[in-house]
Amino acid sequence: APVSGSSVMDQMRLPAGVVLDPCCVNAEGARTSTIPSFAAFGTARGLAELVHKGMLKGLSQRVLRELAGTPLTRENSPLFGTWRWTYGFQVYELDSPSAPGNKRKVLCHHAFGGSLLVVVPDLEIVLTVLVNCLTLDRTATREIAEAILADLDAAASVGPIFAGMF
Repeated sequence: APVSGSSVMDQMRLPAGVVLDPCCVNAEGARTSTIPSFAAFGTARGLAELVHKGMLKGLSQRVLRELAGTPLTRENSPLFGTWRWTYGFQVYELDSPSAPGNKRKVLCHHAFGGSLLVVVPDLEIVLTVLVNCLTLDRTATREIAEAILADLDAAASVGPIFAGMF
């Protein structure tokens, strides 16, 4: 039974070597491992180009509209709020800066340590934010996404993308 005055996190018994700090994946052992996604290196420009060519140019407009418009499932998380999912992407409808009330379909994928991928199919925009040091603080990622997507007339606010984030 929980001890009065202590949190659940304080009482969890984790296996030896398990660390809850997200920066632990910056350790040399994690970076040189063969765990999928931990050993991947690239640039934001390279990832954006890969997604642009493979997704926006490689899929039909019908498929892109279906991806952005038809969530397959919903996830209710106390940490992240409600996410609507379709094939590995969260689906959002964001207001256009130049046409308030006009909703743009946006596909996003948040990475564990603060990186972000945003795809705006109808404008053929791919935004990638890759962080150097993994963190649970999403402030820099949010500010970058907010400024760029507003400048490109893709989204008036990225607030819904970060709803429920720490």
